[in-house]
Amino acid sequence: MKKLIYLFSIISVVTFTSCSSDDDAAPANVGSFTFNGKETTILSAEIDDFGPEEGFHNYEFYFEGTDGTTETEVELDLYSPLEGNETGFKPGTFNYNDETGTIEPGTYYFSSAIVRVDGEPSVFANGGQVVVAGTGNNYTVTADLTFADDSTLTLTYSGAFIVFPFIDFGN
Repeated sequence: MKKLIYLFSIISVVTFTSCSSDDDAAPANVGSFTFNGKETTILSAEIDDFGPEEGFHNYEFYFEGTDGTTETEVELDLYSPLEGNETGFKPGTFNYNDETGTIEPGTYYFSSAIVRVDGEPSVFANGGQVVVAGTGNNYTVTADLTFADDSTLTLTYSGAFIVFPFIDFGN
């Protein structure tokens, strides 16, 4: 009888431990961008928090990837509006603004988007839109950008970012 109870116990343990849910795994970071017709898989994503600046909060989203032979970097310099006593970056829809004129309070904008291919000189966007959703260090980012030489960039990324926080040195 003891052997039967022992055997039943072993079977129960094996059954219940092997049937645990596999749904507990964190979602994978997923993303790519296409620049001049060449698709690149995003391998890393970072945010540099540059903090508040004249009524806006500045986040720089940085992506790095490869198509297997070429390394490409994308930087998106985004400004979300600060109203009242608000602090921190807010997701939204960011349109290109070259900062040559007055930027209305409450405007979501980006003033710089840069693409660097294999360390070559940077290419700067002169139009387009970036959409950001999410909070903390998990965001979904999409971008459709145009450049002076008629090249284009489309980007989609969803997942975690390494965030380098703002440090106020009292300037």
